[in-house]
Amino acid sequence: MFLRELKVYAVKTLSNNYIINVGRTTLIFDCGGRKVVKVLEKLNLNPKAVFITHLHFDHVYGVKYLKDSYPAVTVYAPAPLRSDYANILCLMGLASARGSFNVRLKHDTEILIDNVKVYAYKTGYHTKHHFCYQVEDILIVGDEGGVIKGIFQTKSSKLRKIIEETGPSAILPGHGELYSIRRYVEWIK
Repeated sequence: MFLRELKVYAVKTLSNNYIINVGRTTLIFDCGGRKVVKVLEKLNLNPKAVFITHLHFDHVYGVKYLKDSYPAVTVYAPAPLRSDYANILCLMGLASARGSFNVRLKHDTEILIDNVKVYAYKTGYHTKHHFCYQVEDILIVGDEGGVIKGIFQTKSSKLRKIIEETGPSAILPGHGELYSIRRYVEWIK
């Protein structure tokens, strides 16, 4: 049972992006465009961190703009092992010549930000280095699954196991509609 105030803002760009407020802590999950920054400014929110599910353009395009507006934000992202990922990120101005973010995730881990626990799970189905994240009872799954006819579906056996073990009240995919409860989530047009 979670007693803290929790608010999720879903921001549609090239992908679904999520701004999650837990108490006074603002976290972002995927940043696929400048619109994420505009929404943060409109809502007067100051993000502490952004978590990237995987290194596809539609999920990282807005990171540069986020860092320009909020230089102190920490960026958590899968550790790219292939040099082409690093080259793509450098071309987009998202990373230094070394191709790194602030924190490069390599395996399942728990991250604590202002007393908010974020669980990072390496699920690796959509891309080899794909991560899903859990905040409170909400699961952000990137492109590891989607909602078809009102039912969340995934081919990732690890993600199915995580869902069975954690029983999330909401599953937030990288594209398309959201699954489960909507009382937490406000779509930003």
